[in-house]
Amino acid sequence: ISAVEKNESPLLEIVPIWGMSPRVSIDLGDGMKIIPIHDLPSSRLKDLFVGKKRHRHSFDIANSSPRPGAAIVKETVHGPLYESSSSETAAASRRQGEFVLSALMAPTEAERQAALTAMAKTMDPLKAARESTSIYNCAEELALVVALCITRPIFPLGQWYQRPVDLPLVGTLGGYSGPTNDHPFYIAVDQQDYPVAEIEALVRRYRSLDPQTRRRLKTPLSRLNEGRRQHAHHTVEAAAIDLGIAAEALLTQDRDRDAPISFTLRARGTLLLDGNPEERRRNYKVLRDLYDLRSTVAHEEIG
Repeated sequence: ISAVEKNESPLLEIVPIWGMSPRVSIDLGDGMKIIPIHDLPSSRLKDLFVGKKRHRHSFDIANSSPRPGAAIVKETVHGPLYESSSSETAAASRRQGEFVLSALMAPTEAERQAALTAMAKTMDPLKAARESTSIYNCAEELALVVALCITRPIFPLGQWYQRPVDLPLVGTLGGYSGPTNDHPFYIAVDQQDYPVAEIEALVRRYRSLDPQTRRRLKTPLSRLNEGRRQHAHHTVEAAAIDLGIAAEALLTQDRDRDAPISFTLRARGTLLLDGNPEERRRNYKVLRDLYDLRSTVAHEEIG
């Protein structure tokens, strides 16, 4: 009744992730948080991910879907649930339909173009009504940051929306699940404790960065995450490609065109990692070996 009277309702967006299985929720800021997968409200997609058959005749086969241990969620308020005939969006939709009909029935090209031009002016209210407020892109970005604090990489496995189960029928909501069939994502991660305070502090610092810096960090973070997956579940050679790209994107993005990539990467990486003289020599060698392996693998694949 309240939802009908207010013409709005709570709306929970869910992005299941593989790579961690926390015992408690983790605050990501702006209303977003990581929660254990079993803390999600009941739904068919949740049951599919946790391997639960909804009934004995269910077509959902246990272990046929990836196994996330957590989900990034955000609850918002969604509305209006119903558009009245007098709303701006409804009026714009009617006008658009009239202009489409006028364009189809126009006896001359000039009249058709005039109708199409007038129709274009009605698009803004409709565009605003369709604009996405999904957290998916932000969740995917923050998952890469959280992964820096744990022993596994993190990957989103889907996305869907849920309304309260007692809400009157208002139409379907979008969502999808199982975007990958890669083997590691079918391995369940045991529930464990994570450095919650450290994760939350790192995410806060990351979110305080300016947009340009965050865009610059996107490729290094993504490739580092992918490289960790390759190293754990595929080959060292595959990992070297991703880790080499991550280091190159982070440390040599602003180099002069003719400056040697390998030396710049080793020198800047060593300075960034700091440490005593012995640690610096070891880090320099690790960075050199990483880039040499990356180059060898890339050249062999090209040849």
